[in-house]
Amino acid sequence: MKTCRVEGCPNFIWGKGYCKSHQYLRDDLKRKKHTPVKDKKEMLSFGFENQLQLFLHCWEKAKNSKGEIICPFTGGKLNDYSGTDLWLSCFSHILPKGRYTYWKLNPENICVVNPDFHYIIEFGTMEDRARHPGWKFSLWDQKVYEMKQKYEQFKKSNLLR
Repeated sequence: MKTCRVEGCPNFIWGKGYCKSHQYLRDDLKRKKHTPVKDKKEMLSFGFENQLQLFLHCWEKAKNSKGEIICPFTGGKLNDYSGTDLWLSCFSHILPKGRYTYWKLNPENICVVNPDFHYIIEFGTMEDRARHPGWKFSLWDQKVYEMKQKYEQFKKSNLLR
């Protein structure tokens, strides 16, 4: 049997004079052009590198004409939280980022809310909701429902699992 044409290679010929290990040396093979595929990570970043950038964007977008930020669910003013430890608690993912990972950085999935409201929707009970009859929990629940539908459509249209 014939051996590979590479000097010192004892392997048998696989094709066109080269063994299986040295097929890359063949000059008769047409190389496929590499066409770059749209980077999924870039596609899912929505233009933000991290959550802090996203939160700063949402904070500025939430300001009204007077520069005030009002929680749409409690009616409370949120400007006083700027620069405090509770500022990050003002940002709530409508769909939790752990279960809906593709929308972690989607500004449409962020609401600027009162930190107490955020805590109740994340960890609270129905009794906690009942203690705040003026807060609009039904509006929040409606947003969650709508976003779940949008998320499923997003996954289908972007061929995501």
